[in-house]
Amino acid sequence: MPTHSPQPPPPSRSARTRERILRVSLELFNHQGETNVTTGHIADELNISPGNLYYHFRNKDEIIHHLFAEFEKAMDLSPGEVSDAASAMEDMWLYLHLMFERIWAYRFLYRNLDDLLTRDNKLKSHFNIIIGHKRAEKGSSTAQSAAEAARRPPGGPPRRPRTARDSRGFARHAR
Repeated sequence: MPTHSPQPPPPSRSARTRERILRVSLELFNHQGETNVTTGHIADELNISPGNLYYHFRNKDEIIHHLFAEFEKAMDLSPGEVSDAASAMEDMWLYLHLMFERIWAYRFLYRNLDDLLTRDNKLKSHFNIIIGHKRAEKGSSTAQSAAEAARRPPGGPPRRPRTARDSRGFARHAR
């Protein structure tokens, strides 16, 4: 007899309203630019009173912080290890595609990045953490795996990288 795991309770009305505020804010920020959207615009779009919006979020900056936290979670993606050049290129393409999808979903952050980071030091430090992680990933795993796999003959051991000394010798024999 199959056992059924208990379903989590449905989100409360308050939680659903909060989620709607975040989704509509993200849509408005992306389409109109964060600087052109006020909490009044968000409340009007949702057909709720500004007081109801302020019950869930103190101000627009708090909404931005929640959206940035979602962005930060979405960006926590790293390419995996690969064994051959074809897999490396495919994995890198997928990784880049997923990263650009996430950036596009939160494009308002990049549209006015200087202003957002200048206004908010907490946002700036978290954004710098994301950039640092992505730089560290760039120098590791997939990029290096792809380069190594491309130099390796199919089924063979890794090739020794060519050096300037090897190239001079090759040029002498090629004449």
